[in-house]
Amino acid sequence: MYKVINAFTDLLDGNTVYHSGDIYPRKGASVTDERIAELSTSANRLGFPLIAEVHNVNPDGEPSESVKKAVSRAYSTKAGKSSSKPTEAAKTGKKRQTKAAAEK
Repeated sequence: MYKVINAFTDLLDGNTVYHSGDIYPRKGASVTDERIAELSTSANRLGFPLIAEVHNVNPDGEPSESVKKAVSRAYSTKAGKSSSKPTEAAKTGKKRQTKAAAEK
């Protein structure tokens, strides 16, 4: 079983939209091992993993809470996120002025 960890549109499945937290593949769809490997690694068009294998599931078929937390931690530093300290502009919500704008 695979869980979507980053939303994407599956171009090889009729442009099916998968949202974070969805089960992959959708019911009734079949996928190859190569497609699973592509989506679970950075070897895809977006350049970062889109799905993760889930081993521990609850009786209702959903991933256990510990699995959800582990997946969240593992991908919290994916593209667009950083563990560095926020800049002063980010803290205050103000945009940094360019030299040209400051000279006016």
